[in-house]
Order: sequence, then C-alpha cells, then structure tokens
Amino acid sequence: SLIQDFAYEGYDYGNIYVSGVYDDSLDEVFANTHLMRGQDTLLVMDGAYHLSDTVSPVDFTLSTIEGVPLNYISPFVEGELSGIDGKERLNKFNVSGKMSDPQVNGEGFFDEAGFKVEYLKTRYVLNGKMDFNNQKILLKDLKVKDGKGAKAELYGDIRHRALQEFTFNLQLASAKNFMVMNTRKEDNDLFYGKLLLNDALAYISGDLSDIKVEAITAFAPGSEIN
Repeated sequence: SLIQDFAYEGYDYGNIYVSGVYDDSLDEVFANTHLMRGQDTLLVMDGAYHLSDTVSPVDFTLSTIEGVPLNYISPFVEGELSGIDGKERLNKFNVSGKMSDPQVNGEGFFDEAGFKVEYLKTRYVLNGKMDFNNQKILLKDLKVKDGKGAKAELYGDIRHRALQEFTFNLQLASAKNFMVMNTRKEDNDLFYGKLLLNDALAYISGDLSDIKVEAITAFAPGSEIN
C-alpha cells in the first residue's frame, strides 16, 4: 500500500510504501517499508510486530542507501535547532521494545550535518560516527566545524527518550578560534556576548533549552562576554 505525501507537523517526508503479511500461528505482522522522495529511496525498514508480546513487540531493522536528510528531525527540535541540513546514514540499526519507548541500537554517520543551536546562536557542521546504545548516543572523535569553518573534535554521550528530550555530556577538544556562543542582550540579558575558544577542553552539559559550557582554555581574540 502507499501513503502518499506523508507529513508530520507540516513537514513533508515523502511517500511511504508498505507491504505486510500476518502470520496467524505466530500472531505477528511482518512488514517491509520504503520511504521515498521522488525516485530516491531514503530509508528501508524491515521487521516484525509481535501482537501478543506486551514487553517488546517491535523488532525492526533500518538502513539507508544515500542517507536520510537530517532536516527530517525538524518537527522534533523546533525552536531549539534551525537551518538543519546535510545527511545521516544508518548502519546495523535496530529498533525494538515498545512504540512508546523504543530501544535504538546501531551505527549512524553524519555527512556534512549542519544546524544552528538557537540557545547559543551558533552554527555547526558535523562529520563522523555515532553509536546508538538504547537511550544513549555515543560520540567518538566526531569532527565539528563552526559557522566560520574553525575545527574541533567532540566526544562523550547524549542521553534521550525515544530520540527526544536530549541531555548532553560532551567534551570539546582541539578547538582553535572555535565559536561556542554568539548571543545578544535580547537573547539573554544576564549573560551574553561572543565566546571563541583556543586550544580548549570544554565540557558541554544540560539540554537544548539550557546548555552549559565549562571550559579550560584561553579565550581567542574577538571574545567579548557581558
């Protein structure tokens, strides 16, 4: 069957093609799903839904061919991230558990994945690998560029609930003239300004609405905090 022009919160995801078979002896639905935009297959999902299993009815494997546009997350981070572009590729990716509380495991790869963090008013572009481990996303040697192309590396983990309500426990290293804040008084009249880091080790914690940055660094020229 076809779900044409599937949209969520006003965002168009494309066409969803679904084929499924019900196995009466196992009380399971086996499904094969393709998400397509035009002639391009963006996401493939295969697996089963165990109707009589009240603990972990979901068992699906997801994969991408060319990568999923990162702006597909836009409805879930509205007001927190903007200007989202680039792609994310999925490998050995499994979703299990309940639909209301899915367990996500596998590998993801950022490919020029860019966005602006509204709380900090800074833009970043990410490249590299992530490991999804249930309610945690592990980052190892993720390459980061700020809006002017300055580079750094990102390590640590991001906790989440069903890929929402993200909480950060990250370290930023090898930063050179790297911008971590570019706010004005109207953004936050208690603490605002421009903050660039040089040869920094910075710790990033909190959530998308209240990010905290603690740094062991020399501020780069151009920094001005009020």
